[in-house]
Amino acid sequence: MITTEKLKIYQRFNGDSHGWGQFGSEADKAAMDDDDWMIIDSLIRDIYLINTGLAADAFIESVDEKLEELCDSEDTMQALRRLALGKPFK
Repeated sequence: MITTEKLKIYQRFNGDSHGWGQFGSEADKAAMDDDDWMIIDSLIRDIYLINTGLAADAFIESVDEKLEELCDSEDTMQALRRLALGKPFK
């Protein structure tokens, strides 16, 4: 499950999984794993594609379903959308 806590870690390392692996604290590494990182990467790419206006309606619907399934809250979904636009969240 993707949470805002995991997104904050992702944001702190600017999406760099190698930096997280090398310089992340034990708490950072305990809070999320490689699968979480890959899910966040994938969702951000999907949202970015949607934001370009080039995504088909069926793709948009599938991403919305993934967000509902993989995120713990609406706040987390909104934070992901901000990250996809290159905007920080708090």
